[in-house]
Amino acid sequence: MPHTHVIDNKVLTFDNATCPYCHPEQQRPPKQEQQEILPRVYRTAKTVVLKISKITLITLTPYEKEKCYLLTTQRMLRDQQGKALRDKNNNPLWTKITVRANAQKLKDFITQASILLRETENTQTAPIRN
Repeated sequence: MPHTHVIDNKVLTFDNATCPYCHPEQQRPPKQEQQEILPRVYRTAKTVVLKISKITLITLTPYEKEKCYLLTTQRMLRDQQGKALRDKNNNPLWTKITVRANAQKLKDFITQASILLRETENTQTAPIRN
């Protein structure tokens, strides 16, 4: 059965069961989808992830059995139309390249990357590409 409310000098008609003014608990705010800001870096358990895009990831994981670290770059496979290729269980297929690095090589890499970062952020000493 409908009823009316006067809002801002306007007469509005609502159904008794679904009136947002009489039953505000029934009204849910519209669902807002959170947009993931990319690229982003995060850690999950013992893995550090650099998510470059929805289809490209770089991960760094300790491999305790071999006493080294695995640095993996992976990209989702796509067909010519840009759709993700999937296996028989409907999971996306990935192409992966994994490099092993011992702790000292990883430290050396991080040190050199830090030096490069410092140099490029300091505009006075930024290297110039030829």
